[in-house]
Order: sequence, then C-alpha cells, then structure tokens
Amino acid sequence: MATKTFSHFLLIYCIVLFNSTCIAQNIHAEYITVYKAIQINVHHNDTLTSSKPYSVSVPPFLYAYSYANQKSYFTLIKGPGKTTATITTENDPQPIKDVIDFPSKECIYKDLQKSIMYVTTTNSKGSHAQQETLNNYAWKITKERQTILGYTCLKATCIYNEVTITAWFTKQIKVPDGPLKYHGLPGLILKVTTGPYYETTATCIEVHKK
Repeated sequence: MATKTFSHFLLIYCIVLFNSTCIAQNIHAEYITVYKAIQINVHHNDTLTSSKPYSVSVPPFLYAYSYANQKSYFTLIKGPGKTTATITTENDPQPIKDVIDFPSKECIYKDLQKSIMYVTTTNSKGSHAQQETLNNYAWKITKERQTILGYTCLKATCIYNEVTITAWFTKQIKVPDGPLKYHGLPGLILKVTTGPYYETTATCIEVHKK
C-alpha cells in the first residue's frame, strides 16, 4: 500500500487526536507490549533461504487506548525507538547485538462501523501514514477462562497470515475491539499474543457509562 506524504500524515494525526478527545469519555485503558522474538530473513546470493523467529530482548512498549461510538484510538506513549537489541539464534548460543528501528511514535485509529483504520508511524527514517481495511479475523472461541484486571475473560484463537493469534476477551465490556489492529470478538480484548513474537496485555482500564 502506498505511503502518504508527511503533510497528509500530520493531517490524519491531528484528526486522530481530535477524535481521541471525544472517545475517551467511554473507555480508557493502558496496554504493555513485550517482544519475545523477531522474524529474521536469511538470504544467500539474493535468494531467501529461511525465515524464522529468533528470541529477542528489548524494552517493553506502553500504549494508551480509548473507545466510544465504534471508534478507537491506540497510541504509543513510550517505546524503545531505534535501539540495540539482544538476539539469540538457534545455532549460536552466544547472544548477538543488532540495531532494530522500532517506531518512536505510532497510532492506530479504527472505525468499526466503516471497517477502516488509519495507521501512522514514525521511526528514524521518517513518518508514514496509510489507510487500511480492517483485517478479517476468523476467531474460534473456546471455553478456557482467565481473570485479567478483575474481568473474566474467554480465550479465542485464529490464524492470520500463517501466524497463530491468541486473544483473551471479556463479555463484561461489550466492545468488539482490542489493542493494535485486533477486533471482532463479543467483548473487549484485554490480552493478545501474536504467534511467538509479542504479547500485549491491559495493565489498567476505566469504563465510563454514558
């Protein structure tokens, strides 16, 4: 998908900020994302020979979340940005250091009614913004339960882009949304694990009924 111009990025970012002041009246939460692994592509003579996850150690990401009227705003409030990560590979037990250019700014604005979202990111290479259609997750809800922040959560799983997604959502908050790009369950997602790569968990939540 084509990258928007920086001026377009600023315009969308301002629109999202405006919406966030409106939607914070209903639900506000904070999430933490912890990376467990990253995907590393190995090439030989310009040909991709393997692509697999490797264990990685980087500081966590902190996000703020707001929702109301089928619209949500998920924004990075603290992250490592461009940082030196410790990576452990299968063939070499000695950890190696590598520089990873994580976003220093990031926000995801979702309109569930229109099935669209705006994703804006900034890293050391610049700022980018794009509009996307909401992903279609084929969730399968199980009977497994877990308590998160005092809320009873049910487990749901799906496979998206060959990656297994595991989400824990609560029907006590009847919002079909969640952190990052995830949505589509009959309750707010409080915890989600994206394959072997990273896990995002709610650390606090406030619900304001109108």
